[in-house]
Amino acid sequence: MEKELNQDWFEMATVENLNLIINRIGRQRKIERSAEELLPIIERVRQEAALLGRKNEVLKLHTEKYLCFQQMIMEEKSKKVGLDSGRLTRGTLGRASASRTLENYVRENDPDLKPENKAMAYLQLGKYADYTGRFIKSEFCYRQGLVFLKNIKDPNKKVARLEFAGLLSDSILKQGRTDEALRLVNRTLKDFDESGDGKLLKEKKYQYWATWKSGIEIRTAEYILENKMKKYYVPAKQYLEDAIKILVMPNGDREIFHHRRNELKKVKSLLPKNKIKR
Repeated sequence: MEKELNQDWFEMATVENLNLIINRIGRQRKIERSAEELLPIIERVRQEAALLGRKNEVLKLHTEKYLCFQQMIMEEKSKKVGLDSGRLTRGTLGRASASRTLENYVRENDPDLKPENKAMAYLQLGKYADYTGRFIKSEFCYRQGLVFLKNIKDPNKKVARLEFAGLLSDSILKQGRTDEALRLVNRTLKDFDESGDGKLLKEKKYQYWATWKSGIEIRTAEYILENKMKKYYVPAKQYLEDAIKILVMPNGDREIFHHRRNELKKVKSLLPKNKIKR
C-alpha cells in the first residue's frame, strides 16, 4: 500500500518525470479515501504540465480528476452504513464539472492529442452520459472511441475496443434498438473468445477479460429480464450461464470477482421460475 498522501511526495513535474507522476496518481486514486486528497495534487501537476506544453499529459490529468470524483461517489454508494452525504455531493457535482472540462479540452486540442488518450477520455464521457441517461450521447462517445482505437498499432492498447463495443451495445439497447444491440453483443462476445485481441487480453489480463465480458452479459440480461422481453429470455439465460463460468481466476480465486458475482446473483433472481422455452 502507498504511504500517506503528501503534496511534497509528488515532486514538481518535468518532461522526464511527468508520466511517472501521473501513473502514481492513478495507483493512489484506487486506495480508499485517497481520491479527494489527490484533487489539489492533480491540479498542481496539471498546471505544471500545461506550462511544459504537454497537452497529452494535461488530458490524462483531466481524466484522472474526473475519475477521482467518480471514485468518491462509488466509495460512498458502496457503504451499508455511515454514508457521507457531503462527500457524495462533492463527488457528484465535481464529476459533472470535470466531464464538461474533459470534453471541452478534447474538442479544443484534438489535432495535438494521441488517439489512445482521446479514446480513454471518450470512454469516461460515454460512461457519464450513461449515468445521466443520455444514451444517444453515450453511443456517440463510444463510437468516437472506437474510431480512435482503430489508429492504434499497439495490440496491448487495441484490446480496449472490446470494452467499448460492449458499452456501445448497452447504449443501443437502452435506446430500444434491441435486435441491433443483440447482434453487436453476440459479435462482441465472440470476439472476446475468438479474436486476436480477445485471446491476448484473456492470456495477459484474465481479470479484465472476465470483468468486461461478464459485464456485457449481465447488463444485457438485466435489461431483457427487467423489461420482461420474453422473446429474448433464452439468450439472457445463456449470457448469465456463461458469466457464472468465467468469473473465476485460472487459479480458482472467485473472491476477486466479489462485486461482479453479487451483480450476477441479483440479475439471476429475475429469471422466471418456470422453465424457459427455446
